[in-house]
Amino acid sequence: MNECFIVELTDGTTLTFGKKCNRVEYDNDKYCIFKHVNSDQVSYETLAIIPHISIFSIIKCKERSNK
Repeated sequence: MNECFIVELTDGTTLTFGKKCNRVEYDNDKYCIFKHVNSDQVSYETLAIIPHISIFSIIKCKERSNK
């Protein structure tokens, strides 16, 4: 099973990122970066950069692997 993340915004919007988001970076004190990191752990796609003030919750979900 693969992990994915969904974010709920304070305005009621839910972003599923097509269940592609598998990494959330919290390092910055102003925003979170939502990414899809490939299995090689080198290449990635930034899906969204969202200010902390706009995030209501981040939900960790499990996606079944197609293997």
